Amino acid sequence: AEALAAAMPAGTRVRPPAGGSAIWVALPPGADPDALAAAAAARGIAYTPDRVFRIEAGGGPALSLSFGALTPDAIREGVAELGALVRRQGERRVRAPRPARDARKLR
Repeated sequence: AEALAAAMPAGTRVRPPAGGSAIWVALPPGADPDALAAAAAARGIAYTPDRVFRIEAGGGPALSLSFGALTPDAIREGVAELGALVRRQGERRVRAPRPARDARKLR
């Protein structure tokens, strides 16, 4: 939980595990766990997106990270990389150009 708090961008909420070998991570609004999956997998990071655990749509973007078979160093490295990926996704969202409006359609 400490590594996540240090590495993830503002707006991320972490629910410390009460037991088990996974931790629930609520991502900042607008983050897309499905869109992050390929980039994360290319870096050796696997997680389960929140949609797998939900019966109905709703809730914010989140994911479940399993840590049971990892060393503390591997956890810190993976969490740092995941945090960087989430930040980059947020930056691209903010920088995305808005489509130009067609003035003819506004009349």
